[in-house]
Amino acid sequence: MFHRLHIQMTFFSALIIGIVIFIMTTACNFIAENSTGQNAWNTFQNNAISCISHLETQSIISSDWILQAEKNYDISMDIRDNGNSLYLKKLQTDSLDETIFRKAEEISAASYALDLSNPGAVSKLTKRIFFQMKDFYVSTALIPKSHGTVSMIILYSLDSVKHRILLQRLAFSGAAFLAILALSICSWFFTGRMITPLEKSRQEQTEFIAAASHELRSPLAVILSGISAMKKADPKEQEHFLSVIEKEGTRMSLLINDMLSLSNADNHSWKMHPVFCELDT
Repeated sequence: MFHRLHIQMTFFSALIIGIVIFIMTTACNFIAENSTGQNAWNTFQNNAISCISHLETQSIISSDWILQAEKNYDISMDIRDNGNSLYLKKLQTDSLDETIFRKAEEISAASYALDLSNPGAVSKLTKRIFFQMKDFYVSTALIPKSHGTVSMIILYSLDSVKHRILLQRLAFSGAAFLAILALSICSWFFTGRMITPLEKSRQEQTEFIAAASHELRSPLAVILSGISAMKKADPKEQEHFLSVIEKEGTRMSLLINDMLSLSNADNHSWKMHPVFCELDT
């Protein structure tokens, strides 16, 4: 019985611990994922602003700078001078599909009113926007130049962000699993120590009941045998058997009173009756 209780208590403790750790891990992972996404978004914005600022101040666009910027910032760029595309990206083996840039251009015009295909719409100041579409952070810009306009689309793939988030989830899941396992093992030993006094108490109760039964059986046996003998004895001898029966009955009554006293002590209702007595006695 106690072994089954031990298992049930350990399971219940592990279940409660698991729920608490799951909630805490989910909350921490949610905060970490938001922080990772926000950091990636802020980094992308800073990098995009750096690229746009470079094009604002330079009259000549260097292919080496484009390649270096894409490598350093892990981005892909589509730059057009007065609507004419720079075909450098077509020479790159890892360049993105042209349809992704055109999709970004459509969203920029439809949702943010920045039409890159209409260079005449640009003012004397640079216009730039940032937004997110499926699997990409996007920045589009129209930069005024003395000879016309330069339009720019910058894409940052979210694959690396998703990979970092996946690693975070695995790390949090692994830490939560190890924590639940360790605390479950501790719960097994802790509940075992809790049950040990109960087992000891039950064993002592069993031993007490056996001893009490033996003590009560002895006077009862004497009383029964005395009654049986008294039925067959002479009237002169019956007085002796009555005396024995009374003595054993008194003994049994004292034993029962002692048991009731112990019971009252366990129920915290043991009444004390102080009397004068000889200490040496």
